[in-house]
Parts: sequence; structure tokens; C-alpha cells
Amino acid sequence: MSSSTAGHSPGRHAVRNTVLATLISAFLLWLASEFGPVMTELLSEYVWAPIVTAASVTWSAVTYSVGVPVWLLALLAIFPARAVVGVLQKRRAPAGPPEPRWQDYTVDYFHGLRWRWAYAGERIFDVTPFCPRDDTLLVAERDYYQMFLCCETCGERWDFRGDDARSLRGKVERQIDRKLRNENEWRAVVAAQRSST
Repeated sequence: MSSSTAGHSPGRHAVRNTVLATLISAFLLWLASEFGPVMTELLSEYVWAPIVTAASVTWSAVTYSVGVPVWLLALLAIFPARAVVGVLQKRRAPAGPPEPRWQDYTVDYFHGLRWRWAYAGERIFDVTPFCPRDDTLLVAERDYYQMFLCCETCGERWDFRGDDARSLRGKVERQIDRKLRNENEWRAVVAAQRSST
């Protein structure tokens, strides 16, 4: 229970509220009996008369007899109406590209390589390295104590001494996560990618 209502029972002011409602109702009834005829005259002259006049003029315009069938006039009115709707929709459409979402951040460069990934909910998965020169999927090769990522198209090799494929992907995932938590970093990457396409 909040401190402002603590100690107050729901029916504490019930009598006061009932008396106030009765007094207000009595006052409104008195106003209606005293000024009712004046209000009726004002409403009929300044509110109802213009509404009735506008409805009458509109009805006369709609039912006015012309030498062209009404269905043809209605059909001809569709085209300008569609044009007006189109102009209004263009005015309402936001200018420029839509704001980037964090899910748009799926490509970046780490350790000299291009990396791509996807999201499953909010989880980063399928982190995959690509050649920065020709965008070929890199293949992992292992020597005695080091791992290489190799491009089968250009023949370039990248040495990751002391890392295996899993630990390298883990490092890249942590960098992606860091950039996602820093909104300015991932937004800058997405903006650069959009401007280059």
C-alpha cells in the first residue's frame, strides 16, 4: 500500500462525495430551468442551423441532375482522389534510410579479417571469417603449434599462433559483444556499410 493511501479507508469520504454530487446536480438542474429556453435558442441559431444548412447544400450538390451519369462522375473522381492520397503518403514517409537496428550489425573487421555472423534472439552465432581481399570463406589449417586461416582463392594465409578455431571465434564474439554494448561503435560500422553499398 502506498504512503499516500495508508490509513485511509475506501468509504471514509463517501458521505462528503454524495453530498457534493447532489449539490452539483441540483445546481445544474437550476441552470437548465432558468436558462434552458435561452440555451435552446442559441443552440438552434448558432449550432444546428449551420449544420442543417451544410447538410442541405451537400445533399443538393450530390443529387443535382446533370447530363452525365453519376456512376461516371464517381469513377472520374477516383483518379484525383488516388493522386491526393499518394501525395499525402509521400509527405508522411520519413526522409532518408531507416534507423539502424543492432540486428543490422552482422559484418565487421577483426584481426585483419572480415567476419560475418547471425543472431538467434540476442545470442551471436555462426561467427565466420572471410578473406578481406576477395571475400572468400577462409579454411582453417593446423600446423604443429599454430593455426592458419587460408584463402583458397588468393592463397593468402593468416597465422594465429597459440589459438585454435574455437578460441579465435570466442575472441571475435567478445569483440562483437563489446561493440554491441557501445551503441556508437556498431552504429558507425552499419552506417559505413550502408554508405558503401
